[in-house]
Amino acid sequence: MANMVEVHDSGEFVKTQDPSFTVSHVVPGYTSGRNELVHDAAMTQTQNSSNFMAMDMLGGGLPMAIHGSFAYLDDVAETHLRVALLDPATEPTDFVIASEVNYTTIFDHIEEGFHKAFAAGVFEREAEVFKITFDS
Repeated sequence: MANMVEVHDSGEFVKTQDPSFTVSHVVPGYTSGRNELVHDAAMTQTQNSSNFMAMDMLGGGLPMAIHGSFAYLDDVAETHLRVALLDPATEPTDFVIASEVNYTTIFDHIEEGFHKAFAAGVFEREAEVFKITFDS
């Protein structure tokens, strides 16, 4: 949601201030990728938001729904750099980086790999998903 507010606010800025530069937007889905600040498994539990899916499946509950579209960290970084290095004469360009995720298929793989734990009820088969539809 913050991205959508920023897109609106920067649009208003461009209209009212007529800056000498262009404004482009890079709007990623939930960004996932290597977190170089996490050095061991214990830190993954407290320093990494990408473990939300596992927490939910293990019945830990989440403070919010899981994002329904993802972007890989390297792709987000590369897109930001490409946009920053655009020719200044180029018209503003906006990019959405997101792949929709179908969580129903992941539970089949988890059940296959951990069938005893799954049968014992360790894993829950549902995840609340926050879906966002992007329209170009």
